[in-house]
Order: sequence, then C-alpha cells, then structure tokens
Amino acid sequence: MSRKKKAAGAPKNKESAPDKSAQLQELLNSVNPEDLAAFLEAAGGATRGPEDAADLFDEFISACVEGDMDDVEREDFSHSLIDALVDVRIQANGGDRAARRELLEICELVEGAVEVEDLAVDDLMLLGRVMIEAELEAPESLKQAVVAKLQDQPAVGAVTALGAGLAELVEKSGLDLFGAHEQLRKTFALFPSEDALRCLSEIASIGQPIMGGAIAGFALHPDAALAQAALGNLAARAQDKSRDRLLARMRPWLPPQRQEWVDAAMKTAPEIGGAAKTNVKLHKCYASVCDATGARTLVAAKKEGAKFQTALFMLSEKGVANVIVSDPMSKHELDLLLHGASLAAHLSEVELPLLLRILSLALAENLAAGTLPPFELAHAAEAFDFPPLAPESSTPAEIADRLLSEFPATGAEQDALAAADALAAASDYTQDWFEAGPDIDDIFAKVKGKKRRAEAVLKSYLPGRRDFWARQCALTALSLHAENPVDPVWRALAVVGRDLAAGAPLDEIPLMRIIAEQTVENYVAS
Repeated sequence: MSRKKKAAGAPKNKESAPDKSAQLQELLNSVNPEDLAAFLEAAGGATRGPEDAADLFDEFISACVEGDMDDVEREDFSHSLIDALVDVRIQANGGDRAARRELLEICELVEGAVEVEDLAVDDLMLLGRVMIEAELEAPESLKQAVVAKLQDQPAVGAVTALGAGLAELVEKSGLDLFGAHEQLRKTFALFPSEDALRCLSEIASIGQPIMGGAIAGFALHPDAALAQAALGNLAARAQDKSRDRLLARMRPWLPPQRQEWVDAAMKTAPEIGGAAKTNVKLHKCYASVCDATGARTLVAAKKEGAKFQTALFMLSEKGVANVIVSDPMSKHELDLLLHGASLAAHLSEVELPLLLRILSLALAENLAAGTLPPFELAHAAEAFDFPPLAPESSTPAEIADRLLSEFPATGAEQDALAAADALAAASDYTQDWFEAGPDIDDIFAKVKGKKRRAEAVLKSYLPGRRDFWARQCALTALSLHAENPVDPVWRALAVVGRDLAAGAPLDEIPLMRIIAEQTVENYVAS
C-alpha cells in the first residue's frame, strides 16, 4: 500500500460545509446513489477537496482487511467514497493537476490492494462498484480477482450462476427495463469481457419479459462483443413491439456494423412519435453554454398533474455522455434542480426544436469520437415522446453561418459585429475557458514565465485545437441566441467561431490570446 494505514471505521467528518443552500443540499441528499454522481457533475460538484479521496480509499481498504464494518457502515462508507471520487474526477476533468495525481494514486491503491490484501469477494465487488458508480473504469486486475474469488467460493457461485441470481433479483425488484439495464450494466462492468458475456448469456436464456428491453440497451455498450451477443439473443426472441421501438430509436446512433445487428434483431417497423403529436405537456427546456472542457447541459421539463419530470442531458466534447430521467418532483424541487445545474454554466431557456437539434449535434460527436450515448437517452426520448433523433454532423462554420444568415446584424448591431473579437474575449461566458492536461504540463515543464508560456500555448498548442474552440464558440452562440436574439454577444461568438473555422491567424483573435493567458493562470492556480 502506498499510504500509511489509518484507523479503520466510518468515514471522517468534513470540517467545511458545501457552498450550497440548505435546500439544494437537501435535494442532492434525496437523489439515489446511481444518479448522484451524474447530477453532481452537471451542478459543478461538491466542494470536498480532492485530497480526501485517496485517504478515504485507504481507510476503506484497511477496514475491509480488518473486517470491522457491519453492513450499514459499509453502505455509508461506500457512499462517502463515491462522493469523494466523483469530486476528484470532476476536478481532474476540469484541469486540476492535483486531482489528476489523486486519481492515479487511487488506482494504485486499488491495484495494490488486489495484489497484496486477501479481500473477500463482496469487498472486491463493492470496491469495483464504487468506481463504476463514480463513472470510472474498474482496474482489470480487480475484475480478474472478482472472477477468481467467485470460482473459488461455491457459496457465492460462478459467474454464470451469479447471472441467474442477478436476473431473479432484478425481476423481483420491480425495476422498469431501464433500471434493470443499469443493474446489469454495472454488474457486468465488474467482470472481464469474456466473463460478462457468459453472465449475459445466462440471463438472456432465462427469458424473463423485462429482460428483453433491458438487454436491448446493450446495443449501446462500449464492448462490441457484448452488444453483438445481446442483439443476437434478441434476434432469436419472439416479436415485441416495445422492444423494437427502443431498437428503432437507437439505430441512428450506432455505427454501421451495429445497425446491421439491430436490423436482424427487429421483428417490426414501429412508429416513433413526437412530442408535438401527443399529450406530453412540456414545461420548459434549457441549454447551457460550454465550459472549458466542452461540457454543456440540457434540461427538458414536463408537467404531469401537479408534478414535474425532468430529463437532464450531460454533453461533452465527445457527445452525449450521461442522461438522468427524474422521478416526479414538485415545482420547488424543479427550481432547485435548475439552480444547481446553472451553477456549473449559464442556462438559457430554449424551445424543444433547438434542444433536439443540440442533441442531434452531440450524437454526431459521439459517432465521430467512436463513443456511444447511454441507454438512458432512449429512456428520456420515450418518456418525453421525442421524435426520432438522428446525428447532425454540421461543422462549426455551418452552425455559425446558419445563425448569422438567419439573424443578420443591422444598424447599430452591425458595429457590434465589427467588434466581435473584442466582445467575445470580454464576455462573461468565456472567462473560464482555458486548456489543461498532460500536453500543457509538458509544455510548461520546458517553458518558464507567464508571457512565454502563454505564447507557447498560442503558437504550439492551440493550432491543433482550432476546431474545438470554433465549436465552443458556435454552440455557445446557439444557446445564447435562443435566450436573447438581439444580444450582440452571441453574434460575436458566432463570428469568432466562423473565423476560427476559416483558418484566421490565432494571434489576431483576442479570444485565443485570452484562452492562452487563462491556461497559464489555471496551471499556476492548480
């Protein structure tokens, strides 16, 4: 172990309270554990420092080795681990170098525990589940150890037997097909690929009704072998119109090979509705500006009687990354959720067609990056009765040109358009834009001094990021225009995005100089 062992037991108390209102904290505490990680990312994360995460992991591993936790303590401790790990992941994604080091240390702690300590299978599985709940990949060594322990302990059973037990547990739990899929997905993530396939085969062979829809979700699984096996199983099943509707929704989001597997699995050609044709009463939709990493948030809210339901979409540079469909909530709870989401980035109210277009743009980013959206996107599309969503592969230049052509500047606004560079650089929405990561670390290891570092970023790094920042400008302009069509800021950002896409010299664009300077400031601060 790389850290000195601490006294095992319940997680230590934190001195500093999160910088949120008491009402917002109460709402966050009410969110179930599997949704909490994704919501915290959309809301900007809790304020627990990243230095806490490795300490908690070390304490947890020590407590597991010593066997002095009861079931309640294990559950409470695991929730604290998830919270801490989510926070450090968010900070690492946001460019915090200390947080990146913390993640590496946590991985070393986990791998060291697997190699050195004789952990029980339930301890190993809980440790892996904590990482998965926090949206991190469990180490391969941990997966192998889980399988080995299962094979060695007849009382627990082999992987295939675990599959049968899991299917029975899910069936009795009362979960809908989307909840059932999440339970299966998170369990399979504890196993190496070949063992996950065996577990899936065992579950699929049972033929429980809810499992057809749950298995359909694996069409979007990152493991192509698992996706092929799942869809192959569905191809051998009887007709199911609801399952085929899900497959039809997902088909456009998939690469060509997987589309062929979906075609073989579908027995019907279902119609997919649209909110405009149904009784779904949308309340409001929102879209955020982009943060420094390209992350942005969409929210759709609908009213059902006196309650509201929301779909929260978290988008990244690589497309749709996470989706949460809420349980019914009060208007007060909805307001708190929107407030929490707006803490991360400014939210603009938008119409449904624009929200759907932004989702379509993000789906094209998924395909371009070789990533896949989560199955929960299909859940949101069904719950809100969205029309079919197909990827829209518009370039940043095309997005900006369409905005500027549909809403041309006239009169006094033309002056603002001419001063777009300066206006975009001075905008509140771009003040947190910067670059971070190992490549920046390498540059700054060789170059000293703020001015020289900023110049190095501008000349040697940002040219390779031209398309990224052009897209940042265009997508942020898209959201801001919906909020206020006469605001000159969205025009300025659209013009800068168009100029970047057209190859304008970076040192002649004030916003790019600002980004280079803010990259240096962020590096120094972290």
